[in-house]
Amino acid sequence: MIPRVRAIVLKEWADVFRNRIVVLLVALPPTLMVVLSIGVMYATVRFPTADLEDMRPFLQRPDFAGLTEMEAAQVVMAQYFLTLFLLMPLIIPVSIAAYSIVGEKLQRSLEPLLATPVETGELLLAKCLAAVTPALAVTWTAFAVFVAGARLLAVSDQAFSRMVSPVWVLMVMLIAPLVAALGVLLSIIASSRLNDPRAVEQGIGVLVIPVIGLFIAQMTGVLTLNYLTLALGAVALAAADALMLRAAVRLFERETILTRWR
Repeated sequence: MIPRVRAIVLKEWADVFRNRIVVLLVALPPTLMVVLSIGVMYATVRFPTADLEDMRPFLQRPDFAGLTEMEAAQVVMAQYFLTLFLLMPLIIPVSIAAYSIVGEKLQRSLEPLLATPVETGELLLAKCLAAVTPALAVTWTAFAVFVAGARLLAVSDQAFSRMVSPVWVLMVMLIAPLVAALGVLLSIIASSRLNDPRAVEQGIGVLVIPVIGLFIAQMTGVLTLNYLTLALGAVALAAADALMLRAAVRLFERETILTRWR
């Protein structure tokens, strides 16, 4: 990592994580996600057979072929929580980035940094890494605990292989960083125009809609996740990240910040 970028990242972490709200926003979602997902999988195993009739329509679909009603119930529940693992790296870094940019704006602490030789691209890259890295660390840790819990509670090897498929593992490992970067870059753009972290978070919240749409499309059988859809999604998100980074650098006006944020 470029020394100046590394120095800014370390400064960001030192500043941001002094804020208890940010620490809570980073730690609470993955903790609740793990506890809730394992609790639901545990409860699903104990469903009476008569309560699993709603799973029969799923058994007609190719991706549920060969499963029992109980196995299908576990797979449906697992896919629900796996979708939420794509929301975590979107929500958590946006909160960090919003408080980072707007916080510095309110505290007048960004001007001294802008007076240094650091380039705008280096500054925004550092803020992006400072927000994305902790979010991915907690997301991947929570996902590892979720996988371990699924392995222990799965009613069969076949159910576990459908609950945590290689495609979903790649989704969390590859798509999650791209989604996180997109959210952070958009929050950086919004933060350079707004003065309230909550307004930034609410504005970026619209990005939740495509993830929810992905979940609904998968549950209704409209979309089947496979390596092709994974590759197409990764390419589209990488292109969107590149465009947003270029836009963020262009819209982050150093002279305006130095003259108007006083």
